[in-house]
Amino acid sequence: MEGVKDRLGDLSWLGDAYSDMGWFEVEGDITDLAEYNDITEEVTNKINAELAASADKILTTNGLTNAERQLWKEYRIKLQRQFNNPKFPNIDWPIKPE
Repeated sequence: MEGVKDRLGDLSWLGDAYSDMGWFEVEGDITDLAEYNDITEEVTNKINAELAASADKILTTNGLTNAERQLWKEYRIKLQRQFNNPKFPNIDWPIKPE
């Protein structure tokens, strides 16, 4: 097999979850296979602004129920995940709680 430097065909010694897996070391660079995440400064700034605004909402709004606070926390988690979204720059923005 051209390009294969080393191989280990049985990883069952790692446990049952790996019993049908193997490992191959190939020539080349893994960065050739990686996809570039094209996050722009504009998108980063928008995410950061939404994170700051939602933190202010949670901290400064009196009378939020625990359920409402939870919705805001989940919204913030979804916003933070956008930094790693492979669809950049076309991402699906989470819906802001009311």
